[in-house]
Amino acid sequence: MSKFRSHGGLDVDSTPYHPCVYATICVAATDENDDRANFSNFGSGNVDIAAPGVNILSTTLGSTYARKSGTSMAAPHVVGAVALLAQSGACFDDTGAELVAHLLNSADTVPGLRVAGSRRLNVGRAMAMCPRPTVSVGDAEVVEGDEGERRTRVPVWISTPTPAEARVTWTVTDVTARNGVDYAIPPSGVITFPPGQTLRWLDPHVLPDAVDEPGESFRVTLSAPDGLVINRGSGKVKIHDDDPSATRPRVGLGTVLTGKTDGIHYVVTLSRPVTGTVQVPLRLRHVQTGAVTNVTASISGGSAVTVLMLDVAAAGTYRVSTGTLPVGIDPPRKKGAIVIK
Repeated sequence: MSKFRSHGGLDVDSTPYHPCVYATICVAATDENDDRANFSNFGSGNVDIAAPGVNILSTTLGSTYARKSGTSMAAPHVVGAVALLAQSGACFDDTGAELVAHLLNSADTVPGLRVAGSRRLNVGRAMAMCPRPTVSVGDAEVVEGDEGERRTRVPVWISTPTPAEARVTWTVTDVTARNGVDYAIPPSGVITFPPGQTLRWLDPHVLPDAVDEPGESFRVTLSAPDGLVINRGSGKVKIHDDDPSATRPRVGLGTVLTGKTDGIHYVVTLSRPVTGTVQVPLRLRHVQTGAVTNVTASISGGSAVTVLMLDVAAAGTYRVSTGTLPVGIDPPRKKGAIVIK
């Protein structure tokens, strides 16, 4: 990747000029109007691309700056673009030839340049062909518990490995759960992805209590990515209460062992009767195939039990769970089951 050459004023197709025609990329110069500079070499067969080369601000001796013109001003633009590609996201492990191809394929077409493909460097389009990895944060759920802290794990991942260390800042925000009361984690921090790694974890600790209360939650938000682009920037952690309620009725799900797939009697209960009909959404998941059937159990007011007559598609084991329950109704402590031999 060291062979980037610039020479001026020649038609290098009719008069091949060393080392331009033997370089990895031979570069012509353009001016501020996107015209080929009058001093620049050209040749649609041997000159690969053009880049700005007129009145370019450059460093000079004595730690000063000056504006210079020449194909020697154009070639560094192309070298720098290749270096950016080599350090950028999805292209960091590409070969030199692949990086050059990205650069040439992303160039703008400017008629009249008399270089191959009428190409003029476009660094923005080249970088778009090698996007930076994205970073996302997931969700998590945990049951609170009565004794001892419980750890939950919140995943943070990037879409592709990076050639250098990448970072992102995370921040936690209370929703209904309170940091230091219901869970414990520093309010913010930085996750670092070493080269080659794509998955990291946050480990908030959920604090126990014996108080009957609604479920709680907090959020994890990503910001200030370094070497990354945020894709999914917010995740939610749900804390499920497992303390018994002295007042709220709780759903109970039965277990059935049968030898038929139709006319199955399945019992759904409440821990105590309530006023008014209670609709209990049920989810039957076939363990062997993953297929899901949704049904609703209706428990009449004043009653604490109902019997469903179910028909299912296939034999096997079905796990039975509840969907979103009406306000004031607690979920079952364990899932139900239907086993068809």
